[in-house]
Amino acid sequence: MSQEATAKEYALFFRFARDNCCNYSPKGPLGKKHYCWLEPKETNGLCVIQCGKHCRWFVGAVLPLDKALEAEWRRVHDPNVLPWTKGQRTCCVCGKRFPSGNNRQLRCADCAKARRREQVMKRVRRHRLKKG
Repeated sequence: MSQEATAKEYALFFRFARDNCCNYSPKGPLGKKHYCWLEPKETNGLCVIQCGKHCRWFVGAVLPLDKALEAEWRRVHDPNVLPWTKGQRTCCVCGKRFPSGNNRQLRCADCAKARRREQVMKRVRRHRLKKG
């Protein structure tokens, strides 16, 4: 489902973060290089994109500026765990990703149609048994 990014791809992501992210600084306090002002604790202030990890700010605010790069990021990373999948769900029947119209929707359009057809057949069958 998820593919591993190459060093070249991460360099591309980092270059984009370096050029467009408002939290990135080439030099931070005490001479730290590639400093992130959000100060992620696990990297001691280092930009997490430089380390090859997820940054919620980068994914949610910076990455949508370049649709091609965002598609590449999606190809490399698992869409089930990233925050940009807001409004997207995984179908409980077939496992396909689909845009969700509301927070109660569980099935993609095809599976929902098949389920509705089954429910109608069941209801009509019960109705016929009562009449007959």
